[in-house]
Amino acid sequence: MKIQLKYLIFVALLVFCSCEDEKKPKKHDDHPPIKEAHYDHGEHNEDYDHQAVLGSEQDAEEFSKLDAAEAKDRLESLAKEKIDLNKDHIIDENELANHILKSFVKLDDAEAQVRFGETDADSDDILTWKEYMQETYGMSEEELQEQAKTDKDKKNMLNDILIEKSRFFLADRNKDQTLDRKEFNAFYHPFNYEYMHENEINNTFKFHDKNSDGFITFNEYSDENADKETADYDKEHFKQYDKDSNGKLDKKEVEKWVIPDHGQLAIDEAKHLISETDADKDGKLTIDEIRDQHSLWVGSQHISLHDPEEL
Repeated sequence: MKIQLKYLIFVALLVFCSCEDEKKPKKHDDHPPIKEAHYDHGEHNEDYDHQAVLGSEQDAEEFSKLDAAEAKDRLESLAKEKIDLNKDHIIDENELANHILKSFVKLDDAEAQVRFGETDADSDDILTWKEYMQETYGMSEEELQEQAKTDKDKKNMLNDILIEKSRFFLADRNKDQTLDRKEFNAFYHPFNYEYMHENEINNTFKFHDKNSDGFITFNEYSDENADKETADYDKEHFKQYDKDSNGKLDKKEVEKWVIPDHGQLAIDEAKHLISETDADKDGKLTIDEIRDQHSLWVGSQHISLHDPEEL
């Protein structure tokens, strides 16, 4: 992996090799809500559009097995009930972008639920910090504290886990010292939940701002032991976040780094769908225009002989 893991959910896994790779969460500054690329070597990937519209990998798979007639009818229902919020039978860019943003959150939550199932050892739909530590790191916090007394790597790992622990208990909204499935969504993907944002930003400063001056310089941002390829990558991205080009990141700039702008991704996808669907080029979509482009929006099986619109 080219990208360095910098302060994020399981950065400690880099030094604790017994944890499987699939237990690592996505990095805040490199988290695509849809895992597949929209374009692959210039080729358009409609699976990306299907997940953006449906908000579910499982639903996208289900639509791929429907005949065209049923896929169009289900898409029409979705458009009328979930996207056309003002019920004027027209879908505009704002309505579509808002729907897609909700889809992104649904996809993240589904990913979090898979992880919840992996860590909820007793399958009681409640996760304690002790249970999470054991299932993720193979030891208790107390055991790690003991090892950290004589092992520098374990000490660094403990510091990282204490940051993660603060996230765990902030996500515990009812303060019962455990996370239910809904609370775990906020723990696993905190950037989707506004009440988690301030903690993420503050912890980023704790981890990177070595001299506690309220800024993060490039040397603090990048791993000094990184290879050239990674260092070049870090330099490029640091420049993107450093909007005023003063060589350091302030709080607003760090927020752009830590909290992904999925809103812009949603707008970009909405523009794409409208561009490909808007037959009369009026900047808005009718239900009929959406039905005509159902393969782009949700997919289906090949042409159905039961669908007169396809004949």
